[in-house]
Amino acid sequence: MLKTIQKNIFLYLLLITIGFGGFLFSTTLSASISHYAFIIALSFGGFMVALYIFYKKKFNKELVCPVGSNCNTVIYSEYSKFLGINLEYLGMLYYVTIFASYLTYLTLPGQLPPIVVELIFLLTVGAFIFSLYLLSVQGFLLKQWCMWCLLSAVFSIIIFIIALRGVELADIILTGLEPMFSLLYFFGFAFGVGGSTVAAFLFLKSLRDYKVSESELGILRTIAEVIWFALILILVSQFAIYIPNIQEFNSSPQFLVKMIALGIITLSGVVVNLVLAPYVSSIDFDEGSKIPDLLHDYRKAIFIVSAISLISWYSAFALSVVEIDYGFNMLASGYVSLLALAAIVALRVEKRVSHMIGLFNEDDQKSVQV
Repeated sequence: MLKTIQKNIFLYLLLITIGFGGFLFSTTLSASISHYAFIIALSFGGFMVALYIFYKKKFNKELVCPVGSNCNTVIYSEYSKFLGINLEYLGMLYYVTIFASYLTYLTLPGQLPPIVVELIFLLTVGAFIFSLYLLSVQGFLLKQWCMWCLLSAVFSIIIFIIALRGVELADIILTGLEPMFSLLYFFGFAFGVGGSTVAAFLFLKSLRDYKVSESELGILRTIAEVIWFALILILVSQFAIYIPNIQEFNSSPQFLVKMIALGIITLSGVVVNLVLAPYVSSIDFDEGSKIPDLLHDYRKAIFIVSAISLISWYSAFALSVVEIDYGFNMLASGYVSLLALAAIVALRVEKRVSHMIGLFNEDDQKSVQV
């Protein structure tokens, strides 16, 4: 199990690097080509997801979901094929086509015939509509979410939004829809900040009996799904707002630090759900000294990563609603300092919990002796 988790987290870390790293790199390029570079990065990430699903299905291996859902129900369902073709095949073909097309745009500008350019854009439109269809299937028919499929859908949707930049009147349309996207954006933050706060509160509350039970862990997993949904909503709506204002956002230190914070939230979510969550219910605090050292380390990691995620949510939200007139270095340093402070406080809280556990075990042993 641990081996599978390690492979999954490696792939998720790679995809996070591709997504957020590709975006941050694209902001260093001129506005005329930055979206090409970002689409190339996203299409590579989408191809990796489709290839991973193909590999798992080919060798009949379990597809582990980072939030505990049953991904296998989705990828082996009757909706996993379109016109008799496995969706992962179509996904790989689509992402390879987009990768090659936009790499050609970037390296050989103006060389593709206009009809080919239009067909490629129509392909992104079709992928966008098909992604919405697949999301509807998961939500309303299968009533089961596959985070790998959701990740591919997010890549596809953002590729479509960015591709709109090359279409006449698209910026005007996106600008006109900006109030709607802004509403979705703040709904995302409401669910994300609220969900992460509730999760932290419930986790600490669950330690009253010095053990996180399976039922309590199930509630935390449900909240985690809400937080992932919120993060997806934020990213999609953010890019819809970003495209018509690309130069303004690229020159905004506040926006860049906010995107870094959202990347840290994504990273911490992967670490919590793929590495730490499987062991949470195993940490039976009533056993005192019998707890393996590894689980002690996991307990510390849970406190630290959760605190970093919570601070990142509040930081990203603050950077979205408050105008802060500082440079990138100052804002980034302030954010890193907050993360360091959150880690220190988390360790102190964990130490306090450990102390209470020790007292609890001593009292328990005395009562048994009596």
